Amino acid sequence: MMYIRQQVAICENATIIQALSGNGTSQLINKNVPAKRVNGRMNSVFMYSDYRQYMADYIEEQKRVRYGFSYQFFANQAGFKARDFIYRVVKGEKNLSSKSALQIASAMGLVKKEAEFFHTLVEFNQADSTDRKMHFYQKMVEIKQVSRKAPTMALLADDQVEYVSKWYHAVVRSIIGITDFRGNYKKLASMIIPEISAIQAKKSVELLIRLGLIFLDEQGRYQIVNATVSTGPEFQSIALQTFYRDCFGLAERSMNQIDRSERNITGVTLGLSERSYQLMVERLNDLRKEFLFLAEDDNEADRVYNLTLALFPMAKAKIEEVQS
Repeated sequence: MMYIRQQVAICENATIIQALSGNGTSQLINKNVPAKRVNGRMNSVFMYSDYRQYMADYIEEQKRVRYGFSYQFFANQAGFKARDFIYRVVKGEKNLSSKSALQIASAMGLVKKEAEFFHTLVEFNQADSTDRKMHFYQKMVEIKQVSRKAPTMALLADDQVEYVSKWYHAVVRSIIGITDFRGNYKKLASMIIPEISAIQAKKSVELLIRLGLIFLDEQGRYQIVNATVSTGPEFQSIALQTFYRDCFGLAERSMNQIDRSERNITGVTLGLSERSYQLMVERLNDLRKEFLFLAEDDNEADRVYNLTLALFPMAKAKIEEVQS
């Protein structure tokens, strides 16, 4: 039996998370940046990943439909004494406090879940750590799920981030591409290293279906679909940090639990110029693509591997002469 396989490439420096297939084609599921207007109206706040951009679009929209609307008018409407406060927030010169975020949400006419989402988005954008960002992101997802005003596209964006942020979704998809999977979630979960639960495997398959990355054919067998997953840059950043952190943790785990004959971990420490660093980045990108095509040509694939490449500084740039 011949299976359609796809290798998943997840890249930190790209806004597209692409699954390559044998014929080299792909389909875009969603764009990174929400359109400002949908059906003649400004887009929902639930579609945004940057509160400053939402404020800027709101101001632009109000200037279009309301004569005399300005940054100063908006500041007065929101109850701020400083006439340039809103302008400086939009330009990134000032942050919003919890109180001022609620004032601005009210001035923009956001109510209930919309106002709560905007307030949480402010917290997300201004969070100073990956863990805090993930905390507020999860809260935003929960708000959208219970809000009747959240558009379907906003929920799809959450699915896209979920796909990137959990390491095992790509593994589940790859296993489906090389096996005759027909819904045995317990067996599917047991094939993954480290093993996940049957419930996690089932939810992962459901996620892949919602994203259009797999489908159930007429014979009751799950098949891979050729597609591309795209996320907004702000959400993508937090998702990828979580993904790579998990991958490095899995690599460390493999050194203790997987025989050396089944894994390969190697590294080297180098002194480089900026020019040599850029050349190495280009070659690593070429190497990653080469490995993808090598896997595509492998008609006997019977296992799934993760290849995580990392090149990072271990000393300050432009090291000066050390004085004795």
